[in-house]
Amino acid sequence: MTSPQFDLSSKTAVVIGATSRIGLGIAKGPARAGANMLATGRRADLVKSVTKEIEKNGRRTLVHACGASDSSSLESLPAAVSAEFDGVQILSIFTATKKRTPTLNVSDAE
Repeated sequence: MTSPQFDLSSKTAVVIGATSRIGLGIAKGPARAGANMLATGRRADLVKSVTKEIEKNGRRTLVHACGASDSSSLESLPAAVSAEFDGVQILSIFTATKKRTPTLNVSDAE
């Protein structure tokens, strides 16, 4: 059941890194507020688990494993989302990579 003050029933949300910790908690919010959800992460078994939880709330979703450090999986994400949903209005990214380097010095590969 959605709250009238926070109704996302006409929206689609994508959360990368949605299988644990903060990302998992964040992914549950839009689904509870009525949004269709694509909750993804690099571990396919956890993606399936989160997807089942979203489906229990009656939301449309998609199983698509995607890791922030895997450029080919990131590149396939827009096509997967477009095939299932009419667009994305909410995008959140939560990754757990730790590296102590100034942001401007980090390459795409890193």
